[in-house]
Amino acid sequence: MKKVSQTIPNGQKDIIRYALEKRAQQLREDIKKYKGSDIEAMNYELFDITVLLALFDYEIEVTMSINEHDNFTQKNGVDFPLYD
Repeated sequence: MKKVSQTIPNGQKDIIRYALEKRAQQLREDIKKYKGSDIEAMNYELFDITVLLALFDYEIEVTMSINEHDNFTQKNGVDFPLYD
C-alpha cells in the first residue's frame, strides 16, 4: 500500500513542545496540591509528556495511507501540510 509522509519542521515542533511544556507545568502544580485517587494517572501523564518532549529532539515524520491523505482536508478542515 502506498503511503504519504511528511517530516514535521522545527517551527511546528516548537509549537507542540510549548503546549506540552505548559501542560507539564500545570500537572506538576496540580500534583503538589492534589490528594485524590487520580494522582497516579496524573503522574503517568507527566511521564508520557516527558517522553514526548524527549522525542521532539529528533526528526518526527507523519505517515498515512493515500486514502487517508486524500480525505485529510475533508476530515480536518485544513489542507495536508507541505513543508520544504
